Amino acid sequence: MMSGVQVDHLSYFEHICRYAPIGVALISPEGKWLKANPALLELLGYAAEEELNGLSFTSSLYPEDEDFGREVTARLLDKKQPYGESDLRLLRKDGSVICVSCRVSLVADGTGRPLYFVGNVIDNTEMKHSEKSLSKDEEMHGLISDNAQELICFIKEDGSWLYCSPSVQELLGYEPAELVGRDNKHLYHPDDLNRFEDVVARGLKDRDILQYRLLHKNGSYLWFEASLKRVLSNGAFKTLCIGREISERKRREENRKEAERVAAIGSWVWNITDKRITLSEQVYRICRINKHDRDLSLFDVLDFVPEEYRRDLKKNAAAGL
Repeated sequence: MMSGVQVDHLSYFEHICRYAPIGVALISPEGKWLKANPALLELLGYAAEEELNGLSFTSSLYPEDEDFGREVTARLLDKKQPYGESDLRLLRKDGSVICVSCRVSLVADGTGRPLYFVGNVIDNTEMKHSEKSLSKDEEMHGLISDNAQELICFIKEDGSWLYCSPSVQELLGYEPAELVGRDNKHLYHPDDLNRFEDVVARGLKDRDILQYRLLHKNGSYLWFEASLKRVLSNGAFKTLCIGREISERKRREENRKEAERVAAIGSWVWNITDKRITLSEQVYRICRINKHDRDLSLFDVLDFVPEEYRRDLKKNAAAGL
């Protein structure tokens, strides 16, 4: 206590209760409301203390939380603990439910006779809703990650994999536990590893797209197209990698490129059964042959082959006949 200052303790505590930002209540040993400060009345939806007259504290508890009221008062009366606290739900005057953190202690007189309980109540409804929403989001993200067909992984700055989705088992034949916590550079095709590391080292853009090959457990390589994003998590940068297996697409692309190459140089087909020669439009154009002049034999076509190859080709064709 500061020297020379006279304090009216009753006025002091009344002032604290009246202007406290949290709910404060006095409850009789029998569990009846005695007093409630303005913050608690507002929290419960009452206009005046008189509206709580005759009501019990437990009647304001959500039915599933009533055991807390009975258990904590019993323990305090038996002096088994100095106070009790819990997160619980309260019923407002209009029947709506709020989430609160509540701490209850017992005040007794000089002989130890219980006088009343003091309850401190903090509204955490918004926080609980946020936690519930976050929990749902985490559950949803977990479901997405666990069931995604894409390969999803978090890669630390040192190259080790912090997380790997279960889809890696179906895509590459590994269990996640075989890859998490390890530097998996051996999985990258040697021709792709440096390119992958260079992209990460020079600093990822908002989102980079990269194609590379990864080693399947059976020894073959599969093509992946991955979206790479550098993210800050728990104070450290990591690379979020979401990859889709595109081996079939790459095969189609290679076949298309080969078809375009063949189309550019021309092609011909020899039907051995009826001895017919079918030339592509490019061959007619390159060799300046009028396709309406006459039917061509195999040996007619070979006459257009450069002389250094012509003899061997005619010899092999004759042997084939």
